[in-house]
Formats: sequence, structure tokens, C-alpha cells
Amino acid sequence: MPELLAVPCPDPSTGLLDGVQGFTDVDQRVRESFHCKEAEWALVEDALRYTLPDFKGGIDSPGRSPTRRYQAGESEPELHTYCDWFLRVLRAGFGEDKAMCATIFEEAAGEHLPVRLVAMHLNWPGRRGITVEPRQNSVLVERLRRVYRLLVEETGQGVSFRRIARVFDVLEQGEERIPTIFIVKLDQARYWSRSIALRDADEVSLEIMQWHSAGGPGESAARAAY
Repeated sequence: MPELLAVPCPDPSTGLLDGVQGFTDVDQRVRESFHCKEAEWALVEDALRYTLPDFKGGIDSPGRSPTRRYQAGESEPELHTYCDWFLRVLRAGFGEDKAMCATIFEEAAGEHLPVRLVAMHLNWPGRRGITVEPRQNSVLVERLRRVYRLLVEETGQGVSFRRIARVFDVLEQGEERIPTIFIVKLDQARYWSRSIALRDADEVSLEIMQWHSAGGPGESAARAAY
């Protein structure tokens, strides 16, 4: 009972249930009544879509399902959404004028790997948005090996017992040196949700600000200051 009494309730209003015909309408009225922002509502939806079913279910729960490469005319729906929300947080913190973008690395010929790889480019002049880049598995595996080597150099530990790896690197494109964050996670939907993107981007933003305060991390291969 004390827990129920502590739950905040919106002020009553007339006509609150007018026109309600289904659960979708109920959700919308609740969102409006509590004045939930988009990010707050994403946390609620992800909890209901992934967290609770994963807790109650087994290996076939929604959060443990592989990410979709293509669904209903949309390419990489989960990873595309993750990257979009991640970039939103970075732009909110560092400015909309920054040339931030993302790359989703996709396996070729439908040969799915057990992990997914995305790259967040912190300053790539002339490039915006999110790009899906198909790679032959041999090329993609070599990129993953580089992430592994950089992680070992930086921490002295590999990824054998990790489910998530995040490495800062410099991507060379001609004369351009692009500060880039490579993120590797298991190929499970729960690791690529909007709520996780918000958390990951907050952590990255904090790391970047700490590096600036400390004068930057230098030219370490595994760290690229922005």
C-alpha cells in the first residue's frame, strides 16, 4: 500500500476518457496526463517491450531476439533507431552544428555474426545522418579484431567476458582524421533499444567532457578527443 500511495497521480480533468476505444488511446491519455517527454515515454515503452518480457520469459523473449536487418521496407530498424537517439543526445550536448553521423556495419549475403558493430563519427565534415554499410564478413571480422586490439591496449583486457565493447579510434578517410566511437554488442534487440542509446550516449558525453577538462587524452590509438 505505501508504494501505491507514493505513485504520482495527475490532477483529474473532465473528458479524460472521451473517445477512448483501445489500449493505444489509453496510453496516449496517460502520456498526456503525466506530461511525459519523448525520452521519458521511450523509457516506459522499452520497459514494457523488453525489460518485463525478458524478466518473465526465456531465450525467445523479445529482448533476446536478434536485431532485424530488414523489416517492412526499413533497413536495420533497431540499430537505426539506436544510432538516431544516440546522435540526438550528442547533438543536444555539443551543438546541432557538429558534423556528427553514424555507420551501421551489416554482414553481407545474410551470414549473420553473433555481434553487431556501429560507429559514431563525432566530426565528419560533409556527412550527416546514418549510413548502412554492407561488408563482407571477412572485412567486418577484421574491423572487430582491430576493436579488440585497441581494447586490449587500452585496458589490458579482452572481450572474452564482455557483452559490450566501446572503443575510441581515429578513422582515416583520405586527408581527414575522423574521431570515431566503435560500439560492439551482442546481436540481441535489448542492447539496441532507445533507452540504452540514451544511457550509452550520456556516458560517452561525460567521458568527452572529462577529457576536455583534463586537456584531452592525447593521440592514443584507442582514444580520440573531440
